[in-house]
Amino acid sequence: MKNKIMSVLLLLAFVVGLYSCNEDELARGVQVTLTSQEEVNNFDYPREIDRLRISGEGIIDLSAVTVQVVNTIIIENTGITNVDLPNLSAVRVALVVKDNPALTWFTGVPSLKFLGGSVEFDNNDNLEDISGFNSFEFVKGELIIRNNDKLGEDKDCAIEEGSFCGLLNLYNAGVLEGEVTLSNNHPSSVSDVSLIGSIARQSGYIDYVLTSQAAIDQFSPAKDTIGNLTIRGIDIGYIGSIAQKVKVVKGTITIQNTSVPTTEGFFDIIRADSSVYLLDNPELNNPNGFKHTTRINGDLVVDNCPKLPFAWAPDAFTKIDSVYGDLIIRDCPQFSSGAIGLQSLVYVAGDFEISGSGGDLWNLGSMNPGIKYIGGDLTFTGNQVVNSLDGFQNLEYLGGDSITIVDNGGIPDYSGGDGPGFCLLREKLAEGKIAASVIQLKRSGEQNYIDFYALQMCDGSDVPLFTSYSLGSQGEVDLFQPANDTIQDLFIQGGSIDYIGSIAEKVKVVMGDVRIENTALTTTENFFELIEFKGNIELRNNASMNNPNGFKHLEVIHGDLVLENLPQMPFNWAPDALTKIDSVYGSVVIKDCPQFIDGGIGLLSLVYVGGDFHVENSGSEGNKLWNFTTMNPGLDYIGGNLIIKHNPFINSLGGLDKLSFIGGNRIEIVENGWIANETNGNGPGMCTIKEYYDDGVIQNNEALIVLKRSNEDAIDFNSLTRCN
Repeated sequence: MKNKIMSVLLLLAFVVGLYSCNEDELARGVQVTLTSQEEVNNFDYPREIDRLRISGEGIIDLSAVTVQVVNTIIIENTGITNVDLPNLSAVRVALVVKDNPALTWFTGVPSLKFLGGSVEFDNNDNLEDISGFNSFEFVKGELIIRNNDKLGEDKDCAIEEGSFCGLLNLYNAGVLEGEVTLSNNHPSSVSDVSLIGSIARQSGYIDYVLTSQAAIDQFSPAKDTIGNLTIRGIDIGYIGSIAQKVKVVKGTITIQNTSVPTTEGFFDIIRADSSVYLLDNPELNNPNGFKHTTRINGDLVVDNCPKLPFAWAPDAFTKIDSVYGDLIIRDCPQFSSGAIGLQSLVYVAGDFEISGSGGDLWNLGSMNPGIKYIGGDLTFTGNQVVNSLDGFQNLEYLGGDSITIVDNGGIPDYSGGDGPGFCLLREKLAEGKIAASVIQLKRSGEQNYIDFYALQMCDGSDVPLFTSYSLGSQGEVDLFQPANDTIQDLFIQGGSIDYIGSIAEKVKVVMGDVRIENTALTTTENFFELIEFKGNIELRNNASMNNPNGFKHLEVIHGDLVLENLPQMPFNWAPDALTKIDSVYGSVVIKDCPQFIDGGIGLLSLVYVGGDFHVENSGSEGNKLWNFTTMNPGLDYIGGNLIIKHNPFINSLGGLDKLSFIGGNRIEIVENGWIANETNGNGPGMCTIKEYYDDGVIQNNEALIVLKRSNEDAIDFNSLTRCN
């Protein structure tokens, strides 16, 4: 009680002093500017100061400043990481902290209780923690917190303390007497202090459906990061106001059956983290809201938008190089000019469909270098004047079961002056680049489907029949004489085999799979760098293999990469060996490889995995596999399952915390080292998987998720909170 009375007396004295000083008296006070660390260290002025300005990139520590009371203090353009002013107890006019790029914490002000004027925190890029506010007992003026990119991630304050939860406590306690302005901080931060932490929802994000212009005009989301957004209604003509209230849409954006004329002022301002559907919008005529978009993290579907032009190079859709879901352009008559509207598109993880386009789409020849990867089915139908398969020449992989190219213009069987004919697909199949079992080809106006398997190669030659070989001993390897230098599958298995370099003198291309198993081989050199492989690469149970440098030139694996039970195989051979591989079109399986260590450096460049990513019982030697943080920039896409298990030293999900897409139905992170639920000093915890589920990175809502630490029960996934 005595301490409480003293605090009240100090507060009264402070307020009386504040209003008894006139402006002339304040102006005659001491004014100091400190511009170097030396000046800060030598500054010893414990009495009151009118104005203290601290500015200088070389200033990294403020703890030597002994001042206790100041009218105005400005801290700007410094190199400090924390505002460490342990003696400061009162600021009468203004506290300004701005433009400090390294500032991370505002926690070093335990004595600061009384602020008689304004408080401003502006443009501190790395500021995350302002728990120093918790000691405030009186803030008379305006509180402004803006342009701090990492500050204010919204949390449910009843469960955990977010960086703005302390502000909410001050607001509710009546400590903040002036206006509070919160703007342009962390993407999930709120702009209304009363809403801090108030949305307690399992996913963390609210879905919205807006069905009229009035609903849009009155739209007031609880937070500026939301879940799914559906805009539907023919009276809707303007959606730009939404972009003033929403920064991020974590789920799907659907704009359907509206009169909206433009995508600008919306998609170029709001960050779309997942699928985009533009459906049945008869007035939509401006695609330039996508002018900065290079990747779609889900489906891109444009269906029945008759006025929407695509030929807006170099803007609109033309910078998109990857679609992590399906790409569907359907009944859009202005999709034309060689598909120039998608001129940069290279990867489509799901289905690829272009149907019902207009009278000026002769081919896809304006796509440069052209589509290389289609993970799903190919549908190319009802395009009135398409007369060739130009644009598909560089296709390296088509993983779907079905190809349907029917009722277009006159695509010939064989290539001519207009470009490649259907024979191009026959060649791709022969080269092992197409997995489809159902291929339907038909020209417009014709009754019968083309007999695909009767087609020859585009030069008129017969479709080559490639032979598969299995070699079971060193003698068979030495005597190996293939019929030609392109073969189908190659299986090498046998304990006597210790040299396979002679094979590379006779084989240039393996169209299918290569498997090397149970051999005495020590090296991959003089083999993998000399032969082109079109399918899976599997190395299993090779106890003496200790040189991975045959992979030193490889950037893409066209199938699975399986490395299993290779006890002597080193991985940390950057910048060579496996470290240049950025894409694996199938699965990556690393199992029983004790030297897969050092933050996953062996897969340094890996970004894209079309199938499963599976690391098991590895990384137990040398620098250990503690995490995957050496992978740079880190995995972005996993089309299948994520399985990390029985790796005894992994203690965080570092390096796996930048994923944009997980497409499988199973996530297993079990029996590794001790990965905490929350993020800690070791790195991201199991909470990362919770965020992936909440944010829609995990595409399958019914996916089986198993998280378990060694010698503990499985973690209750639903009880996890988002990472700090």
